[in-house]
Amino acid sequence: MDGDRRWELVRLDDDHWLVRDLRYPQDDARCMIACVTESEDGVDVFWTAQDIPLPTRYLDAADVIDDLIRWSRARPPHSRPIEIPHAPPFSAPRQRHDSASVQTGASVKTGASAKTGANVKTSGHLWPRA
Repeated sequence: MDGDRRWELVRLDDDHWLVRDLRYPQDDARCMIACVTESEDGVDVFWTAQDIPLPTRYLDAADVIDDLIRWSRARPPHSRPIEIPHAPPFSAPRQRHDSASVQTGASVKTGASAKTGANVKTSGHLWPRA
């Protein structure tokens, strides 16, 4: 479709227009690109399409269509995404735990606690008592 005929400005009443994308049928919600409202010093545009980064203020409604045409001609055509090479995730070496103390919750005496015979168990971790 020709870039000049891709959009249509449809007047709703004296102060309101819709900008339609003619690639979609009229009963498809994607056909509505913007709502244009006339104000004292120009027109305000509410863009309903998320991917159109154009201003929200223009001098008149025809400028909205002109800007859409310029914007669409300046955009590069859609292409496939660039594939990013990847490798499997890095996995750190696992630490070996004493399986008997982990499974049974048994206390293990280490450091100062081995000398005093005192064990402290907190949240599944063993800490020598100070």
